[in-house]
Amino acid sequence: MKDSSLLRLLFLFAVLLISAECLLPWLTLSPVYEVSEGREGVVVEEMIESGNLLLPLRHGEIVPSKPPLFHWIGYAFAKLHGTYGSFELRLPSALAGIGIVAVVFLLTAEICGLLAGMFSAGILLTSYGFLRTATDGRVDMVLGFFVISAISVWISALLKGTSESAAPDVSSIPRPVYLLVSLLCGFGVLAKGPVGLVFPVIVIGSLALMFGGFRGLLSAFLRWDWAAALLVCVPWYLGAYFIGREQFLIRQLFFENVERFVGADGITPKSPLFYFKEFWSFGAPLSLALLPYLWSRLRRRPLPETASSEDLGRFRFAEKVSLTWFLSLLIFLSFSVGKRRAYLLPLLPALSLLWGAWGSLYYQKWKNKLSDETFLRTLSRLGWACWITITVGTIALFVFSCFFSYPEYGQTAFHRVIGSYHQILVENQSFLGPWFFGLLFIGTLTFSLGVRSKSLFMLCFSVFSLAELVLVVVCNTLIAAKGITHGYEVFTKELQKRISSDDVIECIKVKEDESFDAFFFQFGRRVLLHSPESPFDPHLKSRVYLGRKKVVEKLPETTKASIEIIFEGGRIKDTPEERILVFRLKSPDEETTKQPSSEISGGEKPAAEVHSTETPSATPPLSPPSDLQLKIEEAPPQTHSTDDLQLSLPTPPTPHPSLPEVPEPLASLTLPESAEPHPVPSNLPAPPPQSSEGQKPE
Repeated sequence: MKDSSLLRLLFLFAVLLISAECLLPWLTLSPVYEVSEGREGVVVEEMIESGNLLLPLRHGEIVPSKPPLFHWIGYAFAKLHGTYGSFELRLPSALAGIGIVAVVFLLTAEICGLLAGMFSAGILLTSYGFLRTATDGRVDMVLGFFVISAISVWISALLKGTSESAAPDVSSIPRPVYLLVSLLCGFGVLAKGPVGLVFPVIVIGSLALMFGGFRGLLSAFLRWDWAAALLVCVPWYLGAYFIGREQFLIRQLFFENVERFVGADGITPKSPLFYFKEFWSFGAPLSLALLPYLWSRLRRRPLPETASSEDLGRFRFAEKVSLTWFLSLLIFLSFSVGKRRAYLLPLLPALSLLWGAWGSLYYQKWKNKLSDETFLRTLSRLGWACWITITVGTIALFVFSCFFSYPEYGQTAFHRVIGSYHQILVENQSFLGPWFFGLLFIGTLTFSLGVRSKSLFMLCFSVFSLAELVLVVVCNTLIAAKGITHGYEVFTKELQKRISSDDVIECIKVKEDESFDAFFFQFGRRVLLHSPESPFDPHLKSRVYLGRKKVVEKLPETTKASIEIIFEGGRIKDTPEERILVFRLKSPDEETTKQPSSEISGGEKPAAEVHSTETPSATPPLSPPSDLQLKIEEAPPQTHSTDDLQLSLPTPPTPHPSLPEVPEPLASLTLPESAEPHPVPSNLPAPPPQSSEGQKPE
């Protein structure tokens, strides 16, 4: 049955509005704490700072791992808004997610009607993996939009060339369709590399082979129209190559595509069954909603008798298309060595199409069951039990969290999670409260009206409200709590207070360590990288260094001896070895020229100053001058040689054997636990008797 264009347009507007309400308001609730988000955000910040939009190098030296389409969109939003933060970072993903919901609705509605389209859009919008990816500042959702759009355009053209009596004809798809599909694939390549073309080719090739055989496969791909994809992406690849040369090829093409698929150093191999197991949690509750379909099809139950032959034909077409789409991508991804849960995103629309088509086919059968009073009574009890459990459980979790304070370093993991959850609720109570009670009111009201009026549509909307309450409100709040314990927000604010805007920041780490990427994004300034094996220049007074304690403790002794710690911080979840030390290096010129004042030695003139006007005697003093002792106490521990110490004396002719030896260099750096400068080590020599008042270290 064909639906009017005006009615379809009204439903599309409703889908867009609901999708925007479920995604856009939540973009700033959680701090940016994930490595992938921070990494992509740093690329955009580099674009803003350097103006290089073609191949911006992270920290001025690292080739970005993804093509620039996602970053170009973020850069445009930053220029329009005048700032770049978590909202602008995640906005491209949210808009792409809204677009995917709209595309899936239109495709399903064209195949099986508006009711199926609403079912398909609703089940996709309540899938955990989809919601999580749509509110993350990563390239996967932008890639998914172009991949899913390309596949949907081709399937829609295949459906239009199909009559009720004939099988789908792949050769009937016109040339403009292939041009549009090819352009969408080209933009997909600009979003995440060659997979933007590989994914649509795999799905379209599988469908062409199933409906048209080998001849259909040749008809789909022996076309010059596919060259349009190359016209979109190849110019950027050529321009980026002339800038990055071999480093660009190694990072963008070989590592992110070839080596990630076949395996290499830095790629953690996963089991071939990884996606078969992770799909159930990533796609929930969509994955669980498919269980009734699988049960009915495996038992070979007949389709509803109330369905017309046209409805049955369209359902079978949707079933073949969605299963081929899902299985072809799943098998291809399972062969890859490097696997990630986010790669399952292009599979979710296929299952949404399947569930929407199957649900609309059984809609009338389920609606007829509501006339059974026993079934309706059981459904009512089950529904109210779900609503009461979710409501009481959420309120109880909030009350329980009130007994936990803001998380701090050193607390247990359980305390940190509950304390962070309470902190998020307190800081966003004016936002979370209306959402929670609004969805609670709408869901319970529609459920009550649905039971009384025996309206299946009302009951379905109540289920949608319940899923949104759990996934959007509760899960997003818990994810935001994780952002507090796993993020650098507190550390970044403290660092900005302690340093000047003119200071150059260097992070001591190996390039493979990506745990700082969220900090780099939040800091908002370019941070240079400093390899632990590289030498340090103590003459650069405007340099501020930071590194994890376990890395700083492995620095050379000469470097550790000249460290002047500014403060210690890090993430709340960090272990003592993972805490971050922020420090400067004491300049050697400052060490040799700085002399103590007369007030430090209790009003006496330093001994070195007394001897400076006399001719050195042949017999040097029996003990070192008092100002030498005070000088060692005043400065942080450093590694000196005996010759350096003799230069600070009043030019004695020859060293005297009775002069005490200077203490050996510190074996290791004793780092303080607090954020204040560290005390003087206790293994320095005691001051001589004549200096009763020593100067305390700074």
